[in-house]
Amino acid sequence: MEQMPLNDMAKSRTRSLIHGHVSELEEIAINLSKSAQTYRILSLLTKVAVIFLGAFIATKEIAN
Repeated sequence: MEQMPLNDMAKSRTRSLIHGHVSELEEIAINLSKSAQTYRILSLLTKVAVIFLGAFIATKEIAN
């Protein structure tokens, strides 16, 4: 087996490190996407509840 020149070994190591970091960033992006989706749904439900309760209180005040 031929020994790689030092420059080629450095390039190979650099590519390997970059690939590792890209994989980590992809995992982080997936997790953030899932969290964002959860918070989006929670926000939507909260807005609906606030609007519903606001309408309920407004109609109750008009009835009194």
